[in-house]
Amino acid sequence: MVEPPDTREDTMPAHRRLSLGVATIGAAALTLPLAAPAGADVVAPDPLELTLVATTDLHGHVRDWDYFRNAPFPATDSLGVARASTAINEIREARVRTPSSSSTTGTRSRARL
Repeated sequence: MVEPPDTREDTMPAHRRLSLGVATIGAAALTLPLAAPAGADVVAPDPLELTLVATTDLHGHVRDWDYFRNAPFPATDSLGVARASTAINEIREARVRTPSSSSTTGTRSRARL
């Protein structure tokens, strides 16, 4: 026996349902840290330093390669993702630090931020 096709219409567009679902999950995730057992000692975490790095216009220079000469760019003229990678690695190296004595996150002597 062949079943008739489902002709019901959704009352909410798919993108709106997705947005609502993401918002609900996000709100739940934000409230979870607030749920601490009664009487539990709450220790404030160490301050966090965050570094944001932005790049623009990499579409023509993904690799450090001069397509007109069919050769790599000179070391003094690197472009694109290769240059961004070098800059990011330099920033990471400058941000390596030793955790404070109050840190209880593990036994590592150095943290990479």
